[in-house]
Amino acid sequence: MRMRLVSKSSVLPAAALLVTAGLAPWARLGAAVPRWTPLAFILFIAVAELLEVSLPWGSSVTMGVAPAIGFMLPLTCRTGQTITDCTTPGNGPAEVAVVFGIGALLALVIRAARRKDLRLDSLAVQSLTIVAVALVYAGARHLEWPAHESPFVSYVGIVAVALSAIMIDAAIPSIKAAIVERIPVLPLLGSRLRASAPLQLALVSVGSLLALAHPTLDFVHGRAGFPWSFLLILVPLFATQYSFRQFASIRKTYLQTIGALAKVPEMAGYTEPGHSKRVAELSVEIAQEMGVAAAKIEEIQYAALLHDIGRVSLPDPESANESTYRLQVALEGAEIVKQTGYMPGVASIIGHQHEPYRRRGQDQNKDLDVGAKIVKVASAYDDLANPDGLGHAPWDALERMHLGMAYEYDPTVIQSLTRVLEKRGAL
Repeated sequence: MRMRLVSKSSVLPAAALLVTAGLAPWARLGAAVPRWTPLAFILFIAVAELLEVSLPWGSSVTMGVAPAIGFMLPLTCRTGQTITDCTTPGNGPAEVAVVFGIGALLALVIRAARRKDLRLDSLAVQSLTIVAVALVYAGARHLEWPAHESPFVSYVGIVAVALSAIMIDAAIPSIKAAIVERIPVLPLLGSRLRASAPLQLALVSVGSLLALAHPTLDFVHGRAGFPWSFLLILVPLFATQYSFRQFASIRKTYLQTIGALAKVPEMAGYTEPGHSKRVAELSVEIAQEMGVAAAKIEEIQYAALLHDIGRVSLPDPESANESTYRLQVALEGAEIVKQTGYMPGVASIIGHQHEPYRRRGQDQNKDLDVGAKIVKVASAYDDLANPDGLGHAPWDALERMHLGMAYEYDPTVIQSLTRVLEKRGAL
């Protein structure tokens, strides 16, 4: 048996470490800026890396990219110059990589001392992103006109920074997932682009603000003084973290409320205990495997939790035809969710969960919501494999579902379910 020298989780950290180490000999810190500037940015990056904000699906992000971009942009001044002479071209990829690397390392030490998750993969993506953005900016800077007459970053440069930050931040983990975890790269890239764009635009904006502020605030009587701008920029960063935490708290409460409603059919004896929760967890994993957008995954999760809510408004299911009963459950459940006035997407998924992938003599229904197809597959698998239900072994349950791929179940969803079960170790 061959020993694996590099695990899946160490690929990105190793790549980031190699890139930083390779660029380090070329760094000329303090050559074109006041000596305290790299140190101040290192400390600022370390603090920003400790400011963690929660995102959907248990992920989180730190804000160290913002001060790194501020360090990169050409708004710093040589020691001894007045503010009106600030025309230096900014810091290159080597300087940015080293400053970000040292700041990130300092944050890692603090995290380790506090026994927190080191988040090496996320940190590696940030490191590779900022180096790639610095390379893009170095090229775009030559297009600035007239660069020598203004200390401010040109529109060409700032647009290049924003676009490259969005693309690279989404591309790096997408390519890794496609290679290592066999997830389709294009859907995943599209999902990450939609999720990454607002956040990266915000980080680029904060970085640009920092680059604009610190030469002005840090000069006293025309000479370099104390870095007051860093204290000023920390205020919106702390406010951003607080806002994200409040949002995460509200979303958690919202999810707990929906989870409580999902238990009503179980308490009434219509479904097995824990069925809705298991279906929701499996649906989210399948959607992530397929590269579905984060906002859509949220709808799928809610729909999976509530997919049996229609059972509570129907008479005794023993006397009903199975196909008719499934249709009634879907329509009644959709109507219940519609009555709330919220979550129209969730109501649509619930209302179409009974529909087959395609009908006999017809092509696949391209208008059928991907969420409905995912919830249908996840619910059917749990009915087959749950020990409290039919109790089939995972392989047996999957084989039975394969028989329905011609009409009932979307083959793409079944393939994603298979990969999810493999990752769980069930197959």
